[in-house]
Amino acid sequence: MDGRRHTSANLQRQLDEVEALRSIYSGQGEFEAGYGGSVSFTVHLKLLECLSIQFTFPDDYPESQAVAVNVRCHGSVARDQLDSLNRAAASVAEGALGQESTLLVLQKVQDLAWRISENDQTTESSNASSMSGASQLLKRKLFWFHHIKSTRKRKCIVEWGKELRVGGYCKPGFPGILIIEAEDTNITEYVKRVRHLRWQAMNLRALEEEQCPAGRNIDELRRFKTTQIEELGETDMSKLAALCREAALEHMFLSALKIGSGH
Repeated sequence: MDGRRHTSANLQRQLDEVEALRSIYSGQGEFEAGYGGSVSFTVHLKLLECLSIQFTFPDDYPESQAVAVNVRCHGSVARDQLDSLNRAAASVAEGALGQESTLLVLQKVQDLAWRISENDQTTESSNASSMSGASQLLKRKLFWFHHIKSTRKRKCIVEWGKELRVGGYCKPGFPGILIIEAEDTNITEYVKRVRHLRWQAMNLRALEEEQCPAGRNIDELRRFKTTQIEELGETDMSKLAALCREAALEHMFLSALKIGSGH
């Protein structure tokens, strides 16, 4: 009887978790339900078009069994990189035994995948720069944080922006939003520093890049017309939305809220 009660309780927790994830990944083609005896589903990451993560819940998940995870890549991803993603996913799942862990796994895989992507892009950019003599690529990125509260971290976000000529806005609090733009090499260094501050969750939700035409200054491509980070108030989400709208970057802001992610 106790075993049946435990199974029933686990099943209800599994179904609740699936519904929560379905509401988060609600864009067209993001969530795919599985079929079979066990509860299973696949999340297709829209910002990483080649990446899908399949989850299968064992009967005793989450109480005493870890979720089974299979990371699949449909693009040109090296085998060792894919193996690394799967090992990281399994490690997070095992480490979260006893609690719902799919969101933790998703965040870990997304962060690692973006780091791999950024490293590959940095290498390509460095090669191009060495041939042309200068980088001519402007990048824009929007990050979603579970929260930005630490005064030390907030100070670093602003000061590093000034040092590296990274422009944009930071909305601290719950959740935290950071939207930035800068020359390729500078923004890569800035993001690396911010990631090293250690966050509960720091997810890249939007990425854009523009090639600077010959004869133009790359600063002319900036939408925010600033080369530093301006910190907003913790309740200034609507102000951030207005600033992004004025800069014709509302689509990036909406991606932070998982709105219009298919565009």
